[in-house]
Amino acid sequence: MTRARGEAGKVRVKLEPQESALVRVLMEQLLELLGDGPDTDDDLAAVGISEKATKPDDPVLARLFPD
Repeated sequence: MTRARGEAGKVRVKLEPQESALVRVLMEQLLELLGDGPDTDDDLAAVGISEKATKPDDPVLARLFPD
């Protein structure tokens, strides 16, 4: 059974092995999709983190980071 608890602004989740494996795979896919971390404000804007952000051209990123 999955359990979650919060403490001092953090969340700790106890997962079953199969749940943990699924979360790991999903996080690896997300990191691969996003690529290297942003180097400039323009890179941050590409994923919607800026006052001058525009919608990403990639449809998958656009769904992850909507307006």
